Amino acid sequence: MAGKAVTTFSKQNTGVLIKPRRVVDPDLVLTPAEAKKVRLALKQVREGKTKPLARIKHELGL
Repeated sequence: MAGKAVTTFSKQNTGVLIKPRRVVDPDLVLTPAEAKKVRLALKQVREGKTKPLARIKHELGL
């Protein structure tokens, strides 16, 4: 598995916890444009602006 090794840090009350490196597959990381689309989609879901896929297919005659 090719990828970039990433070390994660987590702030604790007693200091900083350094977690071991893990390999991150570059294909699984979102680009800024993709991340923006995901945030917009999640916002629409929270606001109830969604339709079931069956209804969309019916409206399109599929």
